[in-house]
Amino acid sequence: MDKKYSIEFTKEELIVLSDLLFKINDSKILDDFFEDQAEQRAMWNLEALLEKKNSTIFSLNYSNELMTAKNFLRDKE
Repeated sequence: MDKKYSIEFTKEELIVLSDLLFKINDSKILDDFFEDQAEQRAMWNLEALLEKKNSTIFSLNYSNELMTAKNFLRDKE
């Protein structure tokens, strides 16, 4: 299976999704959720792909950048 697919994310989506997947994987909260280890592997792989593109995780202002991204993505009232 060599076929690859691309998905485009905004910078804000990339930051928030990367952080969310890290928290989910780190907490092991979904360990009993997966029906097959392949599902978990796919999530780990997605986290790794996002981390490669997310240079903000190394930023000294990461907390601020994450909050800014979350604020940008929230529904506006």
